[in-house]
Amino acid sequence: MDERPYYKIIIEPLSEEDGGGFVATVPDLPGCMSDGATEFEAV
Repeated sequence: MDERPYYKIIIEPLSEEDGGGFVATVPDLPGCMSDGATEFEAV
């Protein structure tokens, strides 16, 4: 059985000027990012 890779996900709050909420980025995967109203939604 193959093991799945694990990547560190960094979750940061967005400023109100940027719309608020949170952004999630994966440093090992440049350009891999997501955002959402909550930390859970961002991931």
